[in-house]
Amino acid sequence: MVSRRALFIVLTIALAACGAQSLPSSNAVVATNAQRTVVTSASLVREANGSCSGELLLNNTFQQGSVDWSGNSWVIFTWPPPEEYNGQPWYAWLGGFEVPSITYLEQTVAIPVGCKATLTYALAIQTSYTGRQAVDRLQLTVGSSLLQRFSNRDGTVLGVAPYVMRKVDLTPFAGLGPVPIQWTAEEQAVGGTATSFFIGTTALTLH
Repeated sequence: MVSRRALFIVLTIALAACGAQSLPSSNAVVATNAQRTVVTSASLVREANGSCSGELLLNNTFQQGSVDWSGNSWVIFTWPPPEEYNGQPWYAWLGGFEVPSITYLEQTVAIPVGCKATLTYALAIQTSYTGRQAVDRLQLTVGSSLLQRFSNRDGTVLGVAPYVMRKVDLTPFAGLGPVPIQWTAEEQAVGGTATSFFIGTTALTLH
């Protein structure tokens, strides 16, 4: 299992060998509820032009990096790829710090009134915590509603985890105006362990 701390060490050594400026420490990208580092505007809104078909999320496969997404620094990655999805080089990585942390990824959308909407995303969970308690968690919220929750207990221990497609009906949010779709990971890092939540791709399909 790859942790962010190990990744930062490898990248810092590589940059130093090339004479480049070093990366910020892994602790520098850890967010708290009171302070979050935003990489793109949190006010981004995507709305269909009265049509009940097509894709509503912008840059839904992350192949343009952090464009159109809000979140912590170093949440959307391209290299090295510990968990590529279908060969796509970009992915979202929440958690994995080995220190207590909160990381998030968000995009705001407006589902047109009268439309049905389905959110799907590919999720892989890796953990180095070998206990049975749920100590690290990922939750999906839309607006103020908690729709899904996962933990280290849903992940692969000390190994590469497979991606599993998750699905959520967002039709109840149609016509409510702009609502944020947010994934939030919270780590306790018990004993210096880490849990990584990888999102390989997303889609919000109107129908």
